[in-house]
Amino acid sequence: METGCVQIQQIPQSDSGNTGKKPGRKKKSETVPAAENETITIQPLSDSDWEEDKDDYYMGSRSRRKIKRRPKALKDDYYLPKRKHIDIDKEKRVIHPAKNNENAASYRQVFPESNRAGLIGDALNLARAQTIDYEVALNMTTYLKNEEKYVPWRAFVDSIEFIKGMISKQGSYVLLRKYLHDLVAPVFDTVGTSTSGTLPEQHMRDVMLQTACDVGVVKAINYAKEMFRKWKTEGIKLPSQYSLVIYTVGVREGSVEEWDYVWNKSKSSNVDGEREMLMDALAQSQKPWLLWRYANWIFDSSKIKMQDVRLVVSYFAKNPLGRMIALHLLMTKWERLNEQFGGDNFLLRETIGEVTQYVNTEFEYKQLERLFRDKPPKVAKKEAENALALMRANIKWMELNYATITNWLRDHVVGML
Repeated sequence: METGCVQIQQIPQSDSGNTGKKPGRKKKSETVPAAENETITIQPLSDSDWEEDKDDYYMGSRSRRKIKRRPKALKDDYYLPKRKHIDIDKEKRVIHPAKNNENAASYRQVFPESNRAGLIGDALNLARAQTIDYEVALNMTTYLKNEEKYVPWRAFVDSIEFIKGMISKQGSYVLLRKYLHDLVAPVFDTVGTSTSGTLPEQHMRDVMLQTACDVGVVKAINYAKEMFRKWKTEGIKLPSQYSLVIYTVGVREGSVEEWDYVWNKSKSSNVDGEREMLMDALAQSQKPWLLWRYANWIFDSSKIKMQDVRLVVSYFAKNPLGRMIALHLLMTKWERLNEQFGGDNFLLRETIGEVTQYVNTEFEYKQLERLFRDKPPKVAKKEAENALALMRANIKWMELNYATITNWLRDHVVGML
């Protein structure tokens, strides 16, 4: 049976009761030919194969998540097995046929929603770990223009964030934005901006609106701008699930007038969630001088309270221009940061981590290495060392993957130089 990713064939399960031996874990029987369209023959797992007392973990990008899952049927006697412990070689064999984009296009018809999310997330994480090629992982994302479910899109948006951050100061970033635009635009047109429907449908519209606005889908931006205008001039109540993206687009697309309006609203709000969304939106401005002013306000407790400083820093880290401003602040105001926040280990540690997470050039690395060596932080010295180690890893990642990703984007983006 052709599944679009691999051919999975069930073979009869032997009756362990006739062997005279104590039943144990049954081994899967596999056939893995070298051809691209592989056939994997898998023996079904018994209940005992999945019911153990030990915690099991599923590989994620930053942390391990506990799971206890059972295989679920796809069609009749065919299923996509979920392994308790990831076998990298087997994972590569399952993902490898995605080199054929026609296979990737059929994922939505073949695999359940959760499996589609797992394939996307695992592929990008395995590529990040240099276990599979980025060409393979990115090929798996091409079907998303026909994906209308929340969980696969959430997995993709979270996983692609690393690539966005790493190439955000490179020439190919415009290609990535165009690729994402072309993926998102048709899905956004389909799901719309209604506030009704089931919770998963609402989550799907939320992630689509956010992503569409981030990558420049005009229809999405115009919707958010109009809602912001009505909120500002008519005092309408915004849909709660869209509030953050509406504030963000209003600030990003607006002038200093809109920025100051949102700032004043953040100061007068008594609702923590609302206030934090407004402060988040302020850091998404694309006007460097506004961001520089905002960044320097962390030293003024009458503007930004001490307990909000780490939030503001994390908001700056969400977009390329904000990260550049925050990094410049770190390097030019390092002594003041140490003096004012040196007594708060967590704040300084998080500031270093947030601001430097995507540093990936030798020039910036050497600047920060010299800074941390000549003027070591009063606290968070370990975080400074970890940050430098991450920068070295980022530089290596760029050397290994940037050209591959750029070439893939050139092959898959239409209408760009």
